[in-house]
Amino acid sequence: MEAARLKLACIIATLIATQSIAAGSAAASQAIQLLYWTVQRMSQTSTLRSLDAPKLLTQILSFLECSECCEDPENFVMLGDTALLFFDISEDYIAHNLFDRCLDVYRSAVESICRLKEEERLEEADSVASLSIRLLHGLHRASTATHFTASNGFSGPVIRRLLDWLDRDERPLQMCACIMLGNYAVENRICEEMVQAGVDAKVVRILRETRDSDETLHAAAGFLGHLAIPAKNKEKLGYGGVIEEACFLLSSPVPRLQRDGAYLLRLLLNRCLPNVHHVVDKRPAGSLESTSEAAPLLDDLLLASSTIGPASIDASRAIFHILRGLHLLGADHERLATLYKSQIMISPLLNLLRQKEDPAVRSEGLLGLALMAQTQPGALCALEALKDNANLNLIMLREDNPSHHGGDKANTLFLIHGLLQNVVDMDSDLRGKLTDMFQDLSRERSDVL
Repeated sequence: MEAARLKLACIIATLIATQSIAAGSAAASQAIQLLYWTVQRMSQTSTLRSLDAPKLLTQILSFLECSECCEDPENFVMLGDTALLFFDISEDYIAHNLFDRCLDVYRSAVESICRLKEEERLEEADSVASLSIRLLHGLHRASTATHFTASNGFSGPVIRRLLDWLDRDERPLQMCACIMLGNYAVENRICEEMVQAGVDAKVVRILRETRDSDETLHAAAGFLGHLAIPAKNKEKLGYGGVIEEACFLLSSPVPRLQRDGAYLLRLLLNRCLPNVHHVVDKRPAGSLESTSEAAPLLDDLLLASSTIGPASIDASRAIFHILRGLHLLGADHERLATLYKSQIMISPLLNLLRQKEDPAVRSEGLLGLALMAQTQPGALCALEALKDNANLNLIMLREDNPSHHGGDKANTLFLIHGLLQNVVDMDSDLRGKLTDMFQDLSRERSDVL
């Protein structure tokens, strides 16, 4: 409290920033340690808010930017950690006024790591690398503040700086740019503007050239996930290489990257028929013969959907979007018969149907089965699965089931009608069960209408 009253931190920061204490001297090191200790204690007692935090942070950043500070890793790390103590109370101010300068500090940290490694000062390099990660987390928090998108135009200096970093060879800068730009792209208008400007091509290049950094791959995939949300962007991204890169991520041994790939494919295939064509009909350049009866780009997707891993649900939903797209293109599409005869489509749909905690996802599984049942090969495939009572129970809806989606009864009627119409040689007991279900649901719908 006494330190706050005397504004000790402000006095020390002013002396350091104006280099009234010689940079690199023992006195400077002691002053920086005292500044960190004072600010840290004040942050623990909430007295830090009583200071002019933006002014104090600006002074600290000024010294972090000077060459003398960058050449002293110990002081650089301690001052960097001091600056980070202000992020929680000054996020909006940082996003509005100081973000560009914080990026400078992050870049200085990255450059310092490279220099220290070249000089074989590995322990100091590790210390600065640890700071760079903390700085990245701080920048991430600031870039999610309301003021960040509102204060930075697409042609402004901060966004131009980040777009330039996408073209740099340093992985940490690319990763930082992908994270910050992903946080910036929170509106469809911004996402569409980015794709029109060709930003997606830069990110696809990062994915293609980065096979040794899971963190960078994850950040790039996350950014593309934002760009893939607007309907206007889907086809351009699909034919711009994002589908192939998503399939690469899906085949990764890293669960987080598998989930990224499945999520991207789900977004790109949702209500985008050109992308459905692309996945089903195109063979990637230089690929070997497919190991399944599906198209080559479907192989990893089908495998992921049949596992219990983190990518399972998104991969299964992507399969549903493919199935729906093929039916919209025409139920007699030759690919449908191949997919149904091989039984590979049924597992993803049953996977969705089991998601009782997510009615929308469950409804996709039910509609997928209903679409299958509208063709003879598909009906036979669905029937094989429904011979298992556990699977048959999944499509039985009751009034006391709060999780069912509004359209599930209609989809169930659609499914049962297809089965009864398209399967001639059906077990009499099963036909009786399905007929009874159809009649009960029809009566319920009539009562509602």
